[in-house]
Amino acid sequence: MRDRFLLLVLAWTAFGASLGSGFHFDDYAIFSDPALTSPGGWLHLWGLRQTRPLTYFTYWVNYQLGGTDPLSYHTVNLILHVAAVLLALECLRRLMAPRAAYLAVMIFAVHPLQAESVDYIWGRSIVLATLLCFAALLSWIVERPWVAVVCFAAALLAKEECAAFPAV
Repeated sequence: MRDRFLLLVLAWTAFGASLGSGFHFDDYAIFSDPALTSPGGWLHLWGLRQTRPLTYFTYWVNYQLGGTDPLSYHTVNLILHVAAVLLALECLRRLMAPRAAYLAVMIFAVHPLQAESVDYIWGRSIVLATLLCFAALLSWIVERPWVAVVCFAAALLAKEECAAFPAV
């Protein structure tokens, strides 16, 4: 339990300042899409023309609950990152030596490459797909293949580039 708490503290220390941040660059596109801002817009997010319906659905939920307050969007991204870190730990503990797994996850938790997906609202698809791919991997490791398939399908709905994940 202490090791998970330390990971939480590390991730929060590395990216917690984003909670006081505003929106950046493409983040404003969220508010220009009527499907993301209208109460019934969530139905339009699941059409065939949408490549990332799950990610857009999370934006819709964020808007419905928090409007244009950036704190709620940054909080969701940070929570998704912390959950991905904890799932990465569970996966790697089953695949390698415990100390090596913990060190790898510590690096993952604070690495600057994570900044885009955690700090930049429009980058949510990255952290959401990562979380779901780790969930798929853990399900596969513990021999729950159908749960792994469902998690991977959800990852594809978050970010289509994770299609390469099974090859890894």
